[in-house]
Amino acid sequence: MATTSAGPTPVPPATIPAPSPAEPVVWSWPPTPKAVPLARRALRETLAAWGMAALADDAELVLAELLGNAVEHARGESGPVEARCSLLPRATGVRVEVWDGDAFRVPVLGAGVEDAARGRGLQLVDALTQRMWGVASREDVPGKVVWAHVGGEAEHSAPYCDAVALLGARLAARVLAFGEDVACDLVARRLLCALERGHDDDHVGLVYDHLHGPDAGAVWAPWKGETRPREVGVRADCTGKGCALFAAHPGRHTWEWGA
Repeated sequence: MATTSAGPTPVPPATIPAPSPAEPVVWSWPPTPKAVPLARRALRETLAAWGMAALADDAELVLAELLGNAVEHARGESGPVEARCSLLPRATGVRVEVWDGDAFRVPVLGAGVEDAARGRGLQLVDALTQRMWGVASREDVPGKVVWAHVGGEAEHSAPYCDAVALLGARLAARVLAFGEDVACDLVARRLLCALERGHDDDHVGLVYDHLHGPDAGAVWAPWKGETRPREVGVRADCTGKGCALFAAHPGRHTWEWGA
């Protein structure tokens, strides 16, 4: 039986009982941007109680992207969204799920599907989970489940560059100036290079994927070597057949990586 914690009002940490790792933890949220920071906090507290705090940064980023997409594309009749977390076999990692009532807008990575959720943030999810994520139908009611495994054992490594950088507070604050509705809890602080492994140019990481408007693009940050990003900026989307990268990016389109 699942442990349930209702939102959006957070419960003080001192009053939250430590959930049992043997049971999935379920949170229900209204489909508004306020759900994202509350869900991130709840997930971090759960992982700490399970002794898996080392996974918190990556798991929070994955949950924020999946939940952010569900909230952004939620339809009026879709009802609340749910976030779930459970242990993977042998406690190698955690499974994060987002449940919503919209069965029509399905997140697709680099596939140019009409009316699909954006693919850029999913590229971050794809990299953090080593391609261990997917979409399933809900059996009891209309809608979908988007799931992702964080820290699990992957059979194959995704072809992403393995460079990582941290976004400093100054640049994170600058991202908020790119739009009135920028949600600070969806600004990525731990960046993974979004380019294909073996590229020759600067590393580039996705910082924010929720600017409004069909041609709004996304916020990206370049860096060299092991240094932190030196700037952030809005880049237009690549128009190449649903590619999840930015315009004029180096190398192949993301949809070609598996070819």
